[in-house]
Amino acid sequence: PPSKRQRQLTSVASTRPAVQAQSLLLSLIPQDVIHLVLSFLTSASDRFALQLTCREFQQINNAPEMLRKLNLDGNPETGKGAFLTAQESPDQAFNRLLKLAVSDNLDALYMMGII
Repeated sequence: PPSKRQRQLTSVASTRPAVQAQSLLLSLIPQDVIHLVLSFLTSASDRFALQLTCREFQQINNAPEMLRKLNLDGNPETGKGAFLTAQESPDQAFNRLLKLAVSDNLDALYMMGII
């Protein structure tokens, strides 16, 4: 009979998601074109929705050239969609902005300078 450890491993293996097949359309389009098109989606909500679409978009969206163009301000009138919230401590805000600042996002660098 299988041990408890073997049963746990097989139960975990059976719950793993199936390997996602790469889209034929995305493999035909040059990466530069995909990056250019996706670079027009600069709001945080668009970026979040894009990351939920597929793994390839998530990887492209986390690339430095995409993070560099991300708009962190949100709606200036309502503050909705902003990257940072008023409830975050300076340390939390700094840590959230760090990845964007390393990607040369000017908004992130400015905000880190203020913090």
